[in-house]
Amino acid sequence: MEVHFNKVMNKTNRTQKEPDYFYRRHMGSFKLYRNNHDGTADKIDQSWNEETIRKKTYGLNGWDYKPKSELKQHV
Repeated sequence: MEVHFNKVMNKTNRTQKEPDYFYRRHMGSFKLYRNNHDGTADKIDQSWNEETIRKKTYGLNGWDYKPKSELKQHV
C-alpha cells in the first residue's frame, strides 16, 4: 500500500495539493514553515502575532488575505 502525505481530500473527495507554506502555534508564538512535500518542513519565520504570520503565509501561497476580524463579520 502506497501512502501519499502531500495530498489531502477535500469535501468532494478530490485530492488537492498541500500548500507550500503553513504556520503552526508553538509555545505561545507562531512559526511559519516551508513544506518540503516529503513529510518534512523548514522553519522560515516566527512571530508572537498570529495575523502577521497568517498574512505572510497567505502572501507566499498566492492566496487572497482577509483579516480574521473581517471574516467573523460575514458569519
